[in-house]
Amino acid sequence: MPWELGYMDGHIGKVAILPLTGGSEFKGQEYLGVYPYVDKSNNSLWIHKDRQNWVSFERWLKGEKP
Repeated sequence: MPWELGYMDGHIGKVAILPLTGGSEFKGQEYLGVYPYVDKSNNSLWIHKDRQNWVSFERWLKGEKP
């Protein structure tokens, strides 16, 4: 997965991670912290850079940064 994320980030310039843990944690996967992640709240998708910086999925697709 690190290669695919890096490739798409370099090729398109826009990637985000949709965490699917299934009850486990991503320990030892520090590269995941480099990319924004997707969260669902109130039937909407949000792109988070961290807990304080976020933007709606639709606005992110249009180029706005979290």
